[in-house]
Amino acid sequence: MKRQPSDNNLSGSLLDRIEEKRDHFTPKLGRLASYITLHYRDVAFMSISELARASGVSDATVTRFSTALGYSGFPDMNRDLQQNIQTQLNTVERFNITFNVNHRRDPKPGFEEAIFQEAQNVQRLIETIRKETFNRVVDRMVRASRIGLIGLQASASLVEYFYFGLEKIAPPVVRITNGDGHAHVLINQLGEGCLVFLFLFPRYPRLAVELASYAKDRGAEVVAVTNSYLSPAAKLADDTLLVQLPVTSFIDSYSPSVALIHILVKEFAARNPERTKKRLEMYEEITRRQRTFTE
Repeated sequence: MKRQPSDNNLSGSLLDRIEEKRDHFTPKLGRLASYITLHYRDVAFMSISELARASGVSDATVTRFSTALGYSGFPDMNRDLQQNIQTQLNTVERFNITFNVNHRRDPKPGFEEAIFQEAQNVQRLIETIRKETFNRVVDRMVRASRIGLIGLQASASLVEYFYFGLEKIAPPVVRITNGDGHAHVLINQLGEGCLVFLFLFPRYPRLAVELASYAKDRGAEVVAVTNSYLSPAAKLADDTLLVQLPVTSFIDSYSPSVALIHILVKEFAARNPERTKKRLEMYEEITRRQRTFTE
């Protein structure tokens, strides 16, 4: 059965769940719990067989352990653990860990395998984002008098892509992609009646959270696009669009986030096709006059 996405993470992280259930574990489950607690960084990058062998239990015990903690299975538990340790890993640690894991499993990973992994990452959006939440976010976009986009460091690229699609058809769009003094000028344009998208992924730039929090204090609604309900963005957001990032390299895979942005813009445009058509016609007229594109 496909796991249904949730609007909040009531159960907390894997280690929190272990502590809650520890007194009810059988001896084998207790042994596995102790191993995971002591070696959780390594466990995040193990296969089910590797974890079973290292902890001295069977593959079936690992599966039972996962479901006992409320996960759909080991892959689900493993993804959750990876999401929650990302903030603890710097780029060197991520490179060392993922290089060793990938080399151990496939010394020469193929192009096709990498593409398949990216496709799985995008497909997982169906599991992590409820349709009701998505529609509610689009409703907020339609009502907003102004839309703000906040994303620093690597997330700046997501803001630029969102801005490129949205500015042609939306009300005024404000983008904040760096932490210079101008960011504080721009954030003052976002308040009551506005909607702010906060793109925040590990290692969670502090300034991005502070800027979004300031806009919220001024009356703006906030939508978080982030990897975990435990992230600082989710804690201040009115709605959260969960985009989980597997730790497969020292650089994050943003293909799921780009797909989500594409769908948001497409749905927003469809809500008012006459307005969209009129604004696109205006855009085309401007580009024609300025001879923006090569004929």
